[in-house]
Amino acid sequence: NLPWKSTLKKPDRREVLHFSQLYKGAEIKNWYSPNLSANIDNNISVAILQHSNTSWDIELRKTYRRWLIGFLVIYSIVLFAFFVVLKVDALTIFLLLFSLLSVFTHFISLVRGHSSTIDKREFISKLLDEIIRNKKIIGISELRDIQDEIYSTRQEAAKVPNFFFRWYQKQMNDEAEEYIAEVNNIYKS
Repeated sequence: NLPWKSTLKKPDRREVLHFSQLYKGAEIKNWYSPNLSANIDNNISVAILQHSNTSWDIELRKTYRRWLIGFLVIYSIVLFAFFVVLKVDALTIFLLLFSLLSVFTHFISLVRGHSSTIDKREFISKLLDEIIRNKKIIGISELRDIQDEIYSTRQEAAKVPNFFFRWYQKQMNDEAEEYIAEVNNIYKS
């Protein structure tokens, strides 16, 4: 229910229909929870769904970042153990590490990219959580601005692979449902 941003081109309905007919994958489902209470004001509902979106992404990225760091640590330990066991001379170690520098650089830049996105998303998530938990009034224009911030963090180069998303989808959905249950309790009265 947010107004369309005037600087963005609206999708052409014929184009959407065309691509939807080409889609042959699993059925597409709405990823937002159907368990949100009807007692909640429409603007707060939008804020809750935005919070769900950002929190979901934050937790997935944090988990993926831990895997990346774990891989780097294990890879480094195995590499140095290899050097020790084979009693590799200093020049060979230098040349091997120099040739592997791009691998380390790639993984470090992935970790930093995810960390940056997590920081941006956490700021948005905390703002939304404060509004939701304290039952603050929020207008459509503020929600539109928040949505624009969410959109900008989606443009980050650091992405989580689809297979990783599928591994953790159920866990993340369960966490989102727990939050919605908490919010439903807050807005019971």
